Amino acid sequence: MNSIKSLRDKTTLKNILFFQPEKSVQLLEYSLEIIFLMSLHLDITYIKIPLLRIYRVLDHLVPKKIINILNKK
Repeated sequence: MNSIKSLRDKTTLKNILFFQPEKSVQLLEYSLEIIFLMSLHLDITYIKIPLLRIYRVLDHLVPKKIINILNKK
C-alpha cells in the first residue's frame, strides 16, 4: 500500500466520520426512544443478512479474508 493512497484514504475516512452535519436534538430523542422501546436481542439470531459490510472506496483497508467470514454468518 503506498503512503499517498493510504494518507488519502485516512483523510477520506476522517471526513466521513467526523464532518457530518449536526443532528437535531428532537431527532436524537426520537431515536433513543425507539432504541429503548424495541429490543432485538432475541430476534437478532434469526436475521440471516450481514449486519456489517465495509465496501466501496475503502475496500483495500479491509482484509480480504474477513469478507468470507462475514458471508458465512
